[in-house]
Amino acid sequence: MLPPRQTPTLALLGFMAAMPVHAVTIDMVTVGDPSNAADTTGYGAVAYEYQIGKYHVTIGQYTAFLNAVAVTDTYSLYNANMATNLNVAGIAQAGVSGSFTYSVITNGGISVNRPITYVSWWDAARFSNWMANGQPTGAQSSTTTENGAYNGNGATSGTVPAKNATNPNTGAAPTRATRATRATFRGRLLRTRLRGLSFAFQLLIPLHILWID
Repeated sequence: MLPPRQTPTLALLGFMAAMPVHAVTIDMVTVGDPSNAADTTGYGAVAYEYQIGKYHVTIGQYTAFLNAVAVTDTYSLYNANMATNLNVAGIAQAGVSGSFTYSVITNGGISVNRPITYVSWWDAARFSNWMANGQPTGAQSSTTTENGAYNGNGATSGTVPAKNATNPNTGAAPTRATRATRATFRGRLLRTRLRGLSFAFQLLIPLHILWID
């Protein structure tokens, strides 16, 4: 069973470097019909062709992310609700800071391919950075989670940054610019599911106009 619609979940875009041991891959689909009309919500009009994640980021993929960079979870990428809300059968954390490990909760079913929930915009940006940087293993730093597609610079709330023009860790840049993605979040969980769009060589969190569930 998928989580209820009001539960915040994450899905974003994929740039694939040489696959490391974690080997998280993001399947993409192309959205054509550029300059289409908006729907009755006022959203949906996009002036260009783009790619977007075929599926939400899964519990299994986010677990791989946590095991790679959250042995010490400096920026709280793990949310305890991932373990206590068995409606979404999420992720269990074991150990103490400095030796945390993470595993998928099955809860009587196969949960690895369910959408990850209880993530913030900042968690999404750090996942994007990790993917854009080639899925490295290590502390949450400028070369793993804090820079890449976005310069998070240790922030966990406030005005979110626009995408980087160039990933400072790889020298790669998107092939197409997007509209600004600045917005203000007051430390609350996102109430919409985010699905990723792919501009080559970079991972970006999609704008609302690009994906309406």
